[in-house]
Amino acid sequence: MKQLKHHFILFLMALTSGFVWLQMMVYLLHELYGYKPNWGYLQYCVAALSEQSLLHQVVLLGLNIMIIYSFGMVLWIICKQFVLVRKWSLYVSSNRNKSLSNQLNSQYSQFKQRITVIDHDSILAHTFGFFRPRIVVSAKLIEQFSERQLAAILWHEWSHCRSYDPMRMLFVKIMNDSLPYIPIFKRLAHYIQVWVELQADQYSVRKMNSSYELASVLYTCSQLENRVPVGVGFADQAINYRIQQLIEPNGKIRIPLLIATPFLSSSLMVILLSSVLVSSCS
Repeated sequence: MKQLKHHFILFLMALTSGFVWLQMMVYLLHELYGYKPNWGYLQYCVAALSEQSLLHQVVLLGLNIMIIYSFGMVLWIICKQFVLVRKWSLYVSSNRNKSLSNQLNSQYSQFKQRITVIDHDSILAHTFGFFRPRIVVSAKLIEQFSERQLAAILWHEWSHCRSYDPMRMLFVKIMNDSLPYIPIFKRLAHYIQVWVELQADQYSVRKMNSSYELASVLYTCSQLENRVPVGVGFADQAINYRIQQLIEPNGKIRIPLLIATPFLSSSLMVILLSSVLVSSCS
């Protein structure tokens, strides 16, 4: 039920952002090519604003700034993420530990050759790649943990691979960062991020038939964090919920979702934005 709920929240977030982006696209088509859509009753939402009024001009100026920022942020995030993935891919290739990589891929053949071990000074486990996600772990991590603890980590990361979580979280980041004037998105993004990690933990526990190994990994990493660089791809903001889930697997995890102020301000912002866009194109 919880997994379905977080998928629903992602769908709701995408639906809302898609609606706002559609409004922006129509506005740009109107400004650039004179396109005039048949809006129905919405075209009368802000008819009270005269096109010659100072208020109308100020609102349109603000609207143009918002649209430029949103489009620019989308391009910036996409370009930045793909550049980072490219750089990381080159780093992984140049520091690949061939023998350990072959050993793990042979041991976990169901992972379809998607494990790469690199020589790195930190305790590292990470899933990266948007279209064909891969798991990267460091040789130091293999030295630090037992075979079953390592298996728990790998099953956690494999859950991210099979669910294409890097791609999903890229979409969440784009929606959240490009539409900052819809504050509820920050809360929704946090909710999705936490449940993505909890879902990966649940998958790992099912595969291991035990929560002990994953719990011990979390504890060990928390103890080592101040002494050794730790990058076991676990979201810091989810750590308390994850520990709670491992300690009380049958307990209910309550993650705050809808808070009145951001929800109401976001709803008002979407209505006002849509009204201004509609009136500008009518």
